[in-house]
Amino acid sequence: MDLRTKGKDFDILILGKTDPGAVKEMCQNNITLCVYDLNSAAVLSDMAKKENLVVNCHIKLDTGM
Repeated sequence: MDLRTKGKDFDILILGKTDPGAVKEMCQNNITLCVYDLNSAAVLSDMAKKENLVVNCHIKLDTGM
């Protein structure tokens, strides 16, 4: 969040797990979150519906390579 508070307006992608308590703030600051399994997708979807937010997400796929 430090980058956003300093006025940086470039894309930020969080590749790791995100604390559910931080999702709302990240969405409000246009930070892209990673969806890596069905549970993480459900958590983000539920939070978005509850808070009426748009979640930018990156879908991580394990192709086996």
